[in-house]
Amino acid sequence: METSKKLFSVQEASEYTGFAVATFYYWFYIRKIEYVKISRRVFIKKETLDKLIEDNTVKPKEL
Repeated sequence: METSKKLFSVQEASEYTGFAVATFYYWFYIRKIEYVKISRRVFIKKETLDKLIEDNTVKPKEL
């Protein structure tokens, strides 16, 4: 998959992150992530996906 794209379709976002397509539609419904809607098509910014991954990454504890 070409990762230099700025907008991903829901299917492409699913492949990029490993989350199910239905999960993205649920997140849109509850407004968990932002998305771009052009006519009937829905897109997700790559920056949004990267931020979602970064914000939910569990950092190791310092001992």
